[in-house]
Amino acid sequence: MVLVSCASQPIEIDGQRHNAFKNLGIALEGQNQFAEAVRCFVTATKVNASDRRANDLLEKLLTDHPELRIEFDTDAELCRKAVEFAANERARAAPVVHRGWRKQLILVRLKLEAFFSRLRRVG
Repeated sequence: MVLVSCASQPIEIDGQRHNAFKNLGIALEGQNQFAEAVRCFVTATKVNASDRRANDLLEKLLTDHPELRIEFDTDAELCRKAVEFAANERARAAPVVHRGWRKQLILVRLKLEAFFSRLRRVG
């Protein structure tokens, strides 16, 4: 019980700390309070779907205890979709990095475009 009390203190300070919900879920799972642990993992995923660790713990807990799926299957599916969406958004927003000859080719093209653009303005 002391562990759960310590793990819930950051949530009392800031209810948007996804790691606090994840850690509380781990503590509750260790004390065999599986339904409460699932709720914490779901909340952690809702707060920050880009950190998939809480969803991974949720999936493992539901696999280990299939009786929980009756109550939490919809929440687990929504968490799965949220994590997938966040991963796709992160991948879409990631810059494209070119290296080697490809990078050099792009730089030459940009320099030539700038050069011809200046020529058109002058001429």
